[in-house]
Amino acid sequence: MKHTKDRKKIRNVLTIICALTIPMTGFSADVQTALPPGSITMGGQASLRMDLCMKILITSRELDTLIRPFREKTDNEPTGQGQPDNWRCDYWGKWFTALAWGYAHKPTAEHRNLMDRAVKELISTQGSDGNIGSFDGEKRLNGGYDVWGRQCVILGLTSYYDMTGDKAALDAVGSGNYQFQSRL
Repeated sequence: MKHTKDRKKIRNVLTIICALTIPMTGFSADVQTALPPGSITMGGQASLRMDLCMKILITSRELDTLIRPFREKTDNEPTGQGQPDNWRCDYWGKWFTALAWGYAHKPTAEHRNLMDRAVKELISTQGSDGNIGSFDGEKRLNGGYDVWGRQCVILGLTSYYDMTGDKAALDAVGSGNYQFQSRL
């Protein structure tokens, strides 16, 4: 009796292995795609809190204060206390990712325009070598938050690409990563 059960188990396992190895036609590859903005909605307190965050914490931010460290490469300059102020590089990416998720929750023309403007202004700070960062010259990759800030930018730009399909954001990420890898 036990011998028969073992044979059935072995036969079942072999059947599954064979089924998995036989090439199948008519099937498409499993591809992850982002849902269009507004496809998933929330209600109740969660929705109210998201709306308040968008209004008070996200869309009320002055965009120029988030872009300035990238434009002026100020994260490696000392503050009034003599220490480098080298953590602002992550603000844009964190803020933008929150904006993109808020836009996905409730897409509005105002939020889309802000997203478009934020990405366009950030990409305009990209150096001729592809770098999108807030550290200058030899200060890049030497301590501080340069790598952290870059990954926040990547998350923001890829969120934008997922929402809009705008290839310019993806191209900026690609050339920035190329520049980053060439320095390692």
